[in-house]
Amino acid sequence: MIFINYVLKLVIMKWLKRLNLQGIEVQSIMQYFGLYTILEKPALNTNDTFSINKDCSNFLLKHSEYGGFEKDDLFYNPYGVWALIKK
Repeated sequence: MIFINYVLKLVIMKWLKRLNLQGIEVQSIMQYFGLYTILEKPALNTNDTFSINKDCSNFLLKHSEYGGFEKDDLFYNPYGVWALIKK
């Protein structure tokens, strides 16, 4: 589970940086999304939305396979990755 969260954080950081979000905003979104997924264990689906609160930006969730490693590699991620796309 720790490895999955690490990969999730890397992917979230990558997408948020593409959206020109930096510093505390990126950190807050990553922390809240990570905590939300760990504590609430939601059934996430592509095209669901995520927001820290009603006054913050909404993010569209997109799920995809993570093709960074071969299936027989120790670091292969069978769960895929989530991208947060600012709406």
